[in-house]
Amino acid sequence: MEALRPPSASAQREGLGVRDQGNNVVESYRDLKVWQKAMDLAEMIFSLTSKLPREQIYGMSAQMQRTANSVPSNIAEGHARAFTKEYLYHISVSLGSIAELETRLMLCGRVKFLSEN
Repeated sequence: MEALRPPSASAQREGLGVRDQGNNVVESYRDLKVWQKAMDLAEMIFSLTSKLPREQIYGMSAQMQRTANSVPSNIAEGHARAFTKEYLYHISVSLGSIAELETRLMLCGRVKFLSEN
């Protein structure tokens, strides 16, 4: 569990990082692989939603974009928190957003807004 704990507030202020299990220094949420992958996912979703029917701009498209945006945002916010419990809470919220996004993608496929490709 130690690798999940964000640096203390004083360590963040002083620019000190913590080492992850791969012995890499994590000084910022931007150093977290999970945040980087979440940013890639959000970018893909923004690109994908541009292919949805025009009448879905304010419906499914906007909902998917908000959901995709919340994943890396919650990871970053949790990492900035002072306590592990708060960090884990935000990771949990991110996981919920991933499930929500997956559901929306599946629905888009079922109603033929998107093809399987």
